[in-house]
Amino acid sequence: IPGNVGIGTSNPRSNLDVDGNMSVGAYAGTHAAPSNGMIVSGNVGIGTTNPTKTLQVNGDALINGITVGRGTGNSATNTVFGYYAFFLNSSGDYNTAIGNQALGFNSSGDYNTAVGPDAGYNNTTGSYNTFIGYDANTQNGSYSKSTALGYEAIITKSDQIVLGKSDTPPEV
Repeated sequence: IPGNVGIGTSNPRSNLDVDGNMSVGAYAGTHAAPSNGMIVSGNVGIGTTNPTKTLQVNGDALINGITVGRGTGNSATNTVFGYYAFFLNSSGDYNTAIGNQALGFNSSGDYNTAVGPDAGYNNTTGSYNTFIGYDANTQNGSYSKSTALGYEAIITKSDQIVLGKSDTPPEV
């Protein structure tokens, strides 16, 4: 059929324009979809032509403003979950950023883990770091092999462990 097709509308604006609800797959003819909604029997793919899961998304998803996926740089080895988490990455790999702006400025650091709001936010090129807690962070974005654990724990050099907020972290 050339042109646009409308179901429930006399003025379709898309190739297929449905005004109302829709059942797809085995549910068609057996289950009523919610009003102005859709139910699908089978797998659904977004950005993929052969979904193998109930919902398979090829690329990051934005759910209520929260990024879920790989983050910028699109490396299959990164895991990102959070608003603006990992938003400046260009080449960093094997990173995990969970929380609002976690690893926000990481550009090329590898093997970092940040859990909590603003955790590891200032890290840029540092690698093998762990940041756990609100604003557990780094003073300099290039430190490596350090751990900041707790509220505003800040690492001040490489190969350091900081537990909790302190102006002068003890040597560990």
